[in-house]
Amino acid sequence: MPFVRSQSQPSQTLESFYQELLVPDNTWETIQIGNAMLALIERVKQQFVTTPLWGLTSHYHLLLQDQPYYNASDNWGVLVIGNQSGYRIEYCRPKITPLEATVLVRGQASTTTEALAYIAVALIESGGWQSTSEIEHQRAGVQLLASAWQVAPTPL
Repeated sequence: MPFVRSQSQPSQTLESFYQELLVPDNTWETIQIGNAMLALIERVKQQFVTTPLWGLTSHYHLLLQDQPYYNASDNWGVLVIGNQSGYRIEYCRPKITPLEATVLVRGQASTTTEALAYIAVALIESGGWQSTSEIEHQRAGVQLLASAWQVAPTPL
């Protein structure tokens, strides 16, 4: 299953969205976001060949989803934010009980390889994807310490 843009945003591909950031008139920071995200998209496409993934873009962020259309009432998936210093990966941990607060979990990766490992963890921990050999391979690719994640209750 190829990693493609959400069917909720059919006007262009993920690549063309981020390629638009590379024009010389943009700021250096914006160009770096475009470069970082294009590198990550290429690696995600190489590494998650059979994992169902759709991407939705907003404010230069990339939201990974387990379904082709965005639905605000569903778990929002895994958010990836890239720039010149690396990637921030965020997801909401599913509630175990109805009284439990929603918890936002954040990780910071300095390379695309680390980002893939964080994404693999987030895919499973967000509750949106079942474990697959592809995901487990990426999770094993980099040792991520539990302390590397920031966990905080968040009002959603």
